Amino acid sequence: MGRGLIALISFFCASTVFAQTYPQKPVRMVVPFAAGSATDIVARLLAQGLSERMKMTFVVDDRPGANGAIAAELTAKAPPDGYTLMVATTSSHSQAALMMKGVTYDGLKDFTPIAGVGGVPFVIVVHPSLPVKSIRELIAFAKARPGQLTYGTPSGTATICMETLKLKTGIDLAQVSYKSSPQSVTELIAGQITSICSDFATAAPHIASGKVRALAMTTDKRSSELPNVPTLKESLGDFVEIRSWQGVVGPRGVPREIVDALSKEVLAVTAVPDFRTRLAPLGFELLPLNAPQLAAYMASEFAKWDKLAKAAGIEPQ
Repeated sequence: MGRGLIALISFFCASTVFAQTYPQKPVRMVVPFAAGSATDIVARLLAQGLSERMKMTFVVDDRPGANGAIAAELTAKAPPDGYTLMVATTSSHSQAALMMKGVTYDGLKDFTPIAGVGGVPFVIVVHPSLPVKSIRELIAFAKARPGQLTYGTPSGTATICMETLKLKTGIDLAQVSYKSSPQSVTELIAGQITSICSDFATAAPHIASGKVRALAMTTDKRSSELPNVPTLKESLGDFVEIRSWQGVVGPRGVPREIVDALSKEVLAVTAVPDFRTRLAPLGFELLPLNAPQLAAYMASEFAKWDKLAKAAGIEPQ
């Protein structure tokens, strides 16, 4: 038997044994947004389920900032041994390179897709002191005050959402950047900005309490959590659906056996009814994709957001 064949057999045997004993130590799950954000909430529930199923601790590590690029760069540079994972998102993997100069990773080539998790809708909200109760009223109010109103942007999705709205309606809003969704909503409540295209999870409790006012959902259908809030498509005619996606990835080169084991367990955790029930108030919807399906989805999402960013005249800053 040749040395090459012996080495190949040894490699597959070793990787199979490794897969059967994985994980042997705590697994870090990097999250690109702050505690309390939709992605963080989903990640913590997922980590809990994986810890229980795989009999090892999955530790959530929040690394917010730079549209998710900080977390993604950390993950891309980690050893591809299955012990550093990331909850990739629309912002970190579909948009960061479109929004910022100096992004050092490729959202498609530098990561190993593992499994889809889900996503949440976005909702346009304003400070309740603003005398508008619909998206059309906001447009009219803004047109009468060009450049005087502001919008907060904690993510690429929020930015492209509002820039697309500006492009379609001709309104002029000034952009104010934030590191996280909770921070931007806090500033909205304080009256520091006038509007946000926020992920539903962050905005929902403040909509319920009356601290912010919801004007429109960004999805094609109304949310069951806010049935009286129309969609942008209803209010303005044709408008692209804007929602987030979340999926588990690792650095490029994670062994296939580890990918398959993790993919199976992630999909098992998200399939449990209690997982969906607990996330329902966030507007969460499942994205049950295995590794190859997630890879194809990520490629299609990058193409979608690239088209939207270019149409809105957004260039890396």
